Order: sequence, then structure tokens, then C-alpha cells
Amino acid sequence: EKESECEIDLINVCFNSGRSPDRHTAVQAWIELCQLYPNRKWNLICVNATYSHVEEIEPTVLRLLSPSRSHMDLNIGCAFWLAARGVGLLQPP
Repeated sequence: EKESECEIDLINVCFNSGRSPDRHTAVQAWIELCQLYPNRKWNLICVNATYSHVEEIEPTVLRLLSPSRSHMDLNIGCAFWLAARGVGLLQPP
């Protein structure tokens, strides 16, 4: 399989129902990548994290955080946890 035939998944996690500057930036970057490299398949997977879901995974993520357990570490850890799952909505082309 040629490198240009490999699909690349870009995953964006948003904690604000998809209404964050980071989500807007991710969509704009995805559009630019699609334009710059049209022979490659780019998938933007948008993960919309709900507060209840973050509360559900918080104990697990806190157990895994090291060496620090600050609020910022928790936010980053939750984003990584949710992104690693790769479960979200595929941005339409």
C-alpha cells in the first residue's frame, strides 16, 4: 500500500458541545490538509465530551496520572483518554 493511500485519522476532543475555538481550529486545519494533500484521505473525528462522561472516567484517569494530579493534568488526561478511544462523529467532507 502506497503511503498516499493510507488514511489518517485526526481526532479532536471538545468539552464544550463542539463549540470551542479548538474545534474551529481543528476543522480549519483539516480543510487545509485536504487541500494541500488531496491524494490522501484525512478523517476528522470530532469527540464531544459530556460532563457526565468526564465524571465517569475521572477516577480512572486520576489513577493513571503521574507525577502530578492538578486540574490541568486531569483535563489533558481526559482528552487523551477520550481521543485514544477514537469514538466520535466523522466530519463530513
